[in-house]
Amino acid sequence: MKHIILISALTASCFVSAPASAQSAQTVEGNYVQVSLGSGIGGNTKLSIAGVGSEKADLDTGLFAALAGGHSMANGLALETEVLYLKNDLKTGSLDTLIGVPLKASSSTVGGMLNAQYPVAPVGPFVANVGAGIGFGQVEYKLLGESGTGTGFMWQAMAGLSYPVSPQVSWDFKYRYVRSPELRASFAPYNAKVETGTHVLAVGARFKF
Repeated sequence: MKHIILISALTASCFVSAPASAQSAQTVEGNYVQVSLGSGIGGNTKLSIAGVGSEKADLDTGLFAALAGGHSMANGLALETEVLYLKNDLKTGSLDTLIGVPLKASSSTVGGMLNAQYPVAPVGPFVANVGAGIGFGQVEYKLLGESGTGTGFMWQAMAGLSYPVSPQVSWDFKYRYVRSPELRASFAPYNAKVETGTHVLAVGARFKF
């Protein structure tokens, strides 16, 4: 809940300055950096435990943060590299019942991404945009008081609205679906395969130079 309150406060602060022309702000060529903060507001983790079964556990609201650097072209296409972080607790009530003890499960992901984003159309003072990214990451799950880590391929899909304050500065309101790397590990006395997809809402500030 505190993550959602923080996002709301950041959103309200975005409208203090008058926006620049949405179209002109999105077609300024140059390099940029972007900082984003948000929350994993939903999603699920599929837990497959050998000898027990599989179950999807919903995610509690968690933290999301990202830092990106890239280049925006004259046609609006932006290519960037990004480092992101996600952390969520898992709701494992039904598996707790099957096993007979609380799993006390959580997941965290750190990833390096290569993203492409493109402005679709102006929407009033905003610009709608879409994007996608692929990368390599490390995921850590904590179950039954133990932790397991794994590395591998991850990807994300994005859609949102940009609010240009000036040709150099804009606010970014974005939805993401982030697919974390798969983990296969042993949480004594169980062998498990774990897969997580997270729905993220985030606010970002982009600075062109």
